[in-house]
Amino acid sequence: MTTTGSALDVRLSTRSQLLLLGLVVTIGLVSNLGLLFGGQIRPLGAAFLSLAAAALAFAFVEIGREHRREPVLIIGSQGVTVRGQRTVAWDEVAEVRVTGAKPRWALAGGRRSPMVAFVARGGQRLPSISQAQRPRLPWARPLLRRYYDADLVIPIRFVEPTLDEVLTAVRRFSDVPVTDVR
Repeated sequence: MTTTGSALDVRLSTRSQLLLLGLVVTIGLVSNLGLLFGGQIRPLGAAFLSLAAAALAFAFVEIGREHRREPVLIIGSQGVTVRGQRTVAWDEVAEVRVTGAKPRWALAGGRRSPMVAFVARGGQRLPSISQAQRPRLPWARPLLRRYYDADLVIPIRFVEPTLDEVLTAVRRFSDVPVTDVR
């Protein structure tokens, strides 16, 4: 568990990012085997391979940069702070809800892939982790609201602290109710 003073730092997991990148590269290579080794389209396969190598190098650099950056989220006594955005005070949070990934096929884990949603009190808008990422993901906030009824959602599979560590920090710093609806 990474802590800053007494707060819990939530960082993107380098391991999960590399696994996801490996999956994407594998799917890309397998789906383009015909272009790489086929008859007349061989130059197109070489072009694809060059672009894939450049994208892979860029992805490794970005993963390294992300790992060295400040945490994506900090859970502390003042509330929850999303990188580059305001701190959400605990009195703005009505509930912390643990649920599985939605839709169930997303993140290839469904119920086994826990998500922690910070549900706002009175329908307020909370900062979103997706807005702290590069590139910005403008489509993410409506999906988070639709599936989790929250803007601030932590995908536990892709961060370094475990579900237990996140929930322990929430309970230590607040009296916000925590419900598990998996």
